[in-house]
Amino acid sequence: MIIAIIAIAILLIALFCWWQNNRLVITRVEYKNYKLPAGFNGFKMLHLSDLHNKTFGKGQTRLLKKTHEISPDIIFITGDLIDARHKLNIDAAMAYVLEAVKIAPVYFAAGNHEKKSNVYLELKKRLKEVNVTVLDDTYTFIERNKDALCLLGVKDPRFSSDEIFENNLKAIVDKSGGGFKILLSHRPEKLPLYSKLKVDLVFSGHAHGGQMRLPFIGGLFSPHQGVFPKYTSGLKKDATTSLVISRGLGNSLFPLRVFNYPDLVVVTFKKDNQ
Repeated sequence: MIIAIIAIAILLIALFCWWQNNRLVITRVEYKNYKLPAGFNGFKMLHLSDLHNKTFGKGQTRLLKKTHEISPDIIFITGDLIDARHKLNIDAAMAYVLEAVKIAPVYFAAGNHEKKSNVYLELKKRLKEVNVTVLDDTYTFIERNKDALCLLGVKDPRFSSDEIFENNLKAIVDKSGGGFKILLSHRPEKLPLYSKLKVDLVFSGHAHGGQMRLPFIGGLFSPHQGVFPKYTSGLKKDATTSLVISRGLGNSLFPLRVFNYPDLVVVTFKKDNQ
């Protein structure tokens, strides 16, 4: 009897852990800003981060089904598509990307695991071959309904140093001129820097939602933020900059998520005339 109870308990715990780490959820954010170009009213962005080679069904079928259901105008991926510690296989990441580019234009900025993996050049080459725009310390412009906004992207500081990261970001912000600016950057804890440079909207990941989340507390730990991290999920704002943080999709060093489902973030622009 005791053995049966223990076996049932183990099974329930295993099912709980599987569900916590495989149930895809969508976080929806409505973003308002009077600076938004009128032509982008209703523009829908899908934000993914930290896949870490995790698969959601054969050929990423469940992840792609969600992407189709969302039907975004654009897709942002903010790093750590691959994982440097285990399962170093570019194919798992590319299985999603190969189909995602058929749904909407895809833009990518590299995370710390791209650098640590030592296969970033191969990944970058394969991303470009399928028409993903790789924003390595550079910028581009997006046009819609005769309006335009600037999209910038920076590689993770792991590629260089915090000082070089800051200098590179400042350089592309200065070169890109005026107008509304969106930044793809893996690191959410750099919000004070993004704000200093007056970037309007930033998309980040890296924090994995704090890995384990508790009611009224939030995430418990994040790399480069430590215990009870400040920037783990949702929309954060300060005086000049808004930050959208993905809780991510996969895991790396710590293999489990608790009360922290894999996260797809959908941000929709709404013109605010005030």
